[in-house]
Amino acid sequence: MDTDQWILVLDDDAIFRGLVSQILTAHGYLAFEARSARDATESLKLRQPLLAIVDYRLPEMDGLTWISRLRETGNDVPIVFLSGTFCDAQTFNKLRNILNVSLILQKPIVPELFMEQLESLLPKRQNYGSQQPLTPDVALYTIPEVRLPPQQEQALAEARKECALELPSMVQALAEAIQAAREHGNNRRLLSDACNEAHKLKGSAGSFGFARIAEDAARIERSIQALEPDDRSTMQEILWSEIIHHLADAETSASELASGDKPPVKTREKKSKSAHAVLVITDSDDIIDASLSLDENIAEAVVVGTLRHALVMLKTQHFDGVIVDHDVCADQSILDFTKNMRLLSGHEYLPMVLILTDKDAYGPSELLYLGCSLLIERPLILAIFEESVQLLISLYVPCLPRVLTVDDDPVLSGLIRKVLSAEDMIVHELNEPIRILDALEEFNPDIVLLDVIMPGLSGYDVCRVVRADERWRDLTVLFITSKSDSAGRAAAFQAGGNDFLAKPIVTSELISRVKAQVQSSPLIRQRMDRDPLTGLLQRNTFETALSRMAASAEHAHQPFTVCLMEIKDLDKIEQDRGSASIEQVFASLGRLLQVRFRTEDAKARLASFFVLLVEGQTLETVQEAVQILLAEFQNETFQDARGGHFKSSFIFGLAQLFRDTEDGTQVLQIALERLRNAEADFATAM
Repeated sequence: MDTDQWILVLDDDAIFRGLVSQILTAHGYLAFEARSARDATESLKLRQPLLAIVDYRLPEMDGLTWISRLRETGNDVPIVFLSGTFCDAQTFNKLRNILNVSLILQKPIVPELFMEQLESLLPKRQNYGSQQPLTPDVALYTIPEVRLPPQQEQALAEARKECALELPSMVQALAEAIQAAREHGNNRRLLSDACNEAHKLKGSAGSFGFARIAEDAARIERSIQALEPDDRSTMQEILWSEIIHHLADAETSASELASGDKPPVKTREKKSKSAHAVLVITDSDDIIDASLSLDENIAEAVVVGTLRHALVMLKTQHFDGVIVDHDVCADQSILDFTKNMRLLSGHEYLPMVLILTDKDAYGPSELLYLGCSLLIERPLILAIFEESVQLLISLYVPCLPRVLTVDDDPVLSGLIRKVLSAEDMIVHELNEPIRILDALEEFNPDIVLLDVIMPGLSGYDVCRVVRADERWRDLTVLFITSKSDSAGRAAAFQAGGNDFLAKPIVTSELISRVKAQVQSSPLIRQRMDRDPLTGLLQRNTFETALSRMAASAEHAHQPFTVCLMEIKDLDKIEQDRGSASIEQVFASLGRLLQVRFRTEDAKARLASFFVLLVEGQTLETVQEAVQILLAEFQNETFQDARGGHFKSSFIFGLAQLFRDTEDGTQVLQIALERLRNAEADFATAM
């Protein structure tokens, strides 16, 4: 064994030190075990290690303090920091930017993944000299010719143009990292930083089909990995010569691509990637100013001046809610607008806020039927406006798959966003992986695309943290990795991943793998458990909603109303018009229930019954709103198989918690009894 290949393991747990030593020894490294900071300091007087693995909790002084004192002496050994908890953003930034820690891992470690996580920090065991040809994986950086639908082709072309413009800055970042590493030839951390920049450039350029730059970056990465900091031999100079040569080629290629792909000038730059967006429909200066002043941490506001323009925007972009200034509705019925809005795919449950100058313009039942979740009165107050936007976002029930892509490379995450957005998916980019838990809370994704190699963090460790949280245990995770061999695949699944994507990303593979996970995701299946004919909740999801809403109403002692509806003369319709006519009638009432009422109101179909659950409204308000629904439904005209036309109607029964019963589980039964009484009255009248 080469005794120069030794690694310091600083931990007061003898069993853990032994485990790490066994793993390192099995991979050809010599471990020096230190129980305390004093032991570790003494060992460094004898020999400089390749790497130091340091636990946070130590006797005498903690790991952070020891690392701080080590850096004060000028020692720049790469450090892997171990902690029993996932560190917060402040601690992470201190470790990375002040103490120059290379990687932060969480205990307990997974032995099968440990060396995979350390790989980028350690020298390769093979000789990567200049005579060694590139391995076949470089050939993968040419994206195969795949016929894509026009919308995907357009999204990819736009993303490719943006990437071309970013390439010079990415190459410049690599050049600066290489210069810093060469000026401090014995600094493994700087070499590791340069290697990471080359790896990032390789992945981004390859994923967009810029094969020449990807190949140059791959050669640079391999040459850096072959460098030995303390070696002054001719071979090291040859490697540096190759690095500089391929860097120059990459700079030339990036410059040519950027000059040939200039985008149109934008009048407004988006300052941040908010997890949420709201559409504001207004031409009033005060609302426009409030929208553009909205805190970027709450949401991004997009302002349009007409209802027609709003429908165009809703067809092309995802929003978490809509704010309508009633003053722009003079030339068009807002009732028609909300119907057309919620008939758009993916917007069936889009919440809406209405801004009114005259608060008496609509009654409570009209606002409920309109689907208005919140009312804002003028004059507009910014604090109230921001609170309303936050409430609006919290009400949104997403119907499209939600994908969170976690990668420190904004170019690559931007590609993923554009490609998947064209597939009717809502995609949010996270370029600060340490914020993963906050992002999950804010965005509530169905699927996470997680890069394996990120500065200071291992994607495997991030996945373990996510899996440890009860709320995200069933969350689908796809790893993005440059290792597509059997070891890389095994590591991805061992870390808790559901699948993996190999870098460079091939667009067709990205789409097919994500779509396959969408179809099998338990979170999506639970949310999408809807009746295929009407689009309304089915029994299992309805019963969950009923229990939740009843319990919430009991806890807050607020009104909770159940409305049970049934089509009149079902048997007669089937006998005279056929079963297909019944499906027409059911589909029509289901569609009306979808586009009317509020996002927070639950609507379900249970066999021949339709159910509406409403919180926070009086029984009279709900009854009047259902009467409006009945009138609109009775105006519908249906056509049977023989070409005959007919109309339909329904009977309903209402019950309310606290007014009719103190027991939330009995409200549905009382509504059914009242429905049967209404049927009897109707039969008697006939």
